[in-house]
Amino acid sequence: MSDLSVSKANKAAVVKSWQERLRAGWDSLRKSKWFRYVISGMGTLFGLIVAIFPEWIKDPLTRFAPKLVDFFEHHPRPFLALVLISGWCVAVWAWHNSDKRRQTIEHLQEQIRLLTTGIRDRRWDTIKNVTYGHIEYDPFLKYVPGHKDPDGFGPYYLSLLLGSGESPGSPRLIEAKAETRVRDWDSVFDGMAPHICDVIATPLFATFDRSTKARFTAPLFFSNIGLYMNKEGVSRTFLEGISVQNLTERLRDNDCTPKTLQFLSIKGEISEKMALKYAPWLVDERAGKFLISGLLNEIASGALPSRALFCETYVADEMIKQLQAEREKAGRAPFPDVANVLPPRSILYPVCFAVPFGDYQLANLLNIRLLQLTQKKSALDELAEWLFRNQPLVDGKRPEENLTKFVENVKTHFVDEWPSMELKDGTNA
Repeated sequence: MSDLSVSKANKAAVVKSWQERLRAGWDSLRKSKWFRYVISGMGTLFGLIVAIFPEWIKDPLTRFAPKLVDFFEHHPRPFLALVLISGWCVAVWAWHNSDKRRQTIEHLQEQIRLLTTGIRDRRWDTIKNVTYGHIEYDPFLKYVPGHKDPDGFGPYYLSLLLGSGESPGSPRLIEAKAETRVRDWDSVFDGMAPHICDVIATPLFATFDRSTKARFTAPLFFSNIGLYMNKEGVSRTFLEGISVQNLTERLRDNDCTPKTLQFLSIKGEISEKMALKYAPWLVDERAGKFLISGLLNEIASGALPSRALFCETYVADEMIKQLQAEREKAGRAPFPDVANVLPPRSILYPVCFAVPFGDYQLANLLNIRLLQLTQKKSALDELAEWLFRNQPLVDGKRPEENLTKFVENVKTHFVDEWPSMELKDGTNA
């Protein structure tokens, strides 16, 4: 084939490509509700002006139109430049939009493929093994040096649900193995599918946003979320009577700006969801892996801007105790009064296991076994006892030796059931 024919073929391909992109862009624009609103509004306004003041339109057109035509007849270049620039803008916009649509379609196709992989003809009572994904979140799941598989309450309780097979009447044993990859909060649900990643072993908050990406089991229990601030750097009038109902209003009334107060938030975590809900103009978003201890130390520093953090009260309070002990042991100044400023149980979130969309067989199996187990002992009691057995030793001893007292303390941070229909926050974030 000659160079000329190749050149013509390339040009034809480019022209066709641009035609398709322009068509796709125009179709998308026509379907946009804002486009329809703008066009209909402009048309209505123009019609009213013509109907009420017809001379406003008639007189300028009769005088201006001939001059405009005459100008472009003698000066065609500005007209052609205007047409080319407009066409280029439309083409670029159409290309960008069509590329986004292509990526969305490819993503949906991949999700459909993952959802249908291995689900067909699968029955909950025939499941023999599962592969679980994991993300570190102590005490629910952690990585212990020298251990092949993740440790924590999540893998422990998942093993109870999957059955021990050690005693008569116990649930049928289902083998579980850990996924080789380590997930992060921003992509915790990516690639979930039967036989690839059947379930996330880290118990997760079942938020509204997450429920669009995965299916959740019935709640194991509900976890209390607090708002942690340095009380020494916040006025008493701000803290007095503060609640989730008046938090946003109080922040605005106190003229809080990013220069005076910032809400620490880890991308994809509950801290980000809560901060965006209650103080979106004050969010300091962090990407990657951050330790709760580091964030609490930022709050404690007292530097401007002041810091705030939405966090599980159990995790935060245990970490504050640890930071206080470290300072005391090192002979340093006491840890500042960093604490939850919201009333107890103001924000509760259901803690669940997540399975892939469409895999209702495994979800049903886990829910049935959860119901069977909780008739004998609640998941919250199991959590409290597991935490008691796995307390970090201090000088070879458990910090708390009284099981009853320990369990009572744990239950100040978690509840078995949704306590009140009047609770304003929860799965709606």
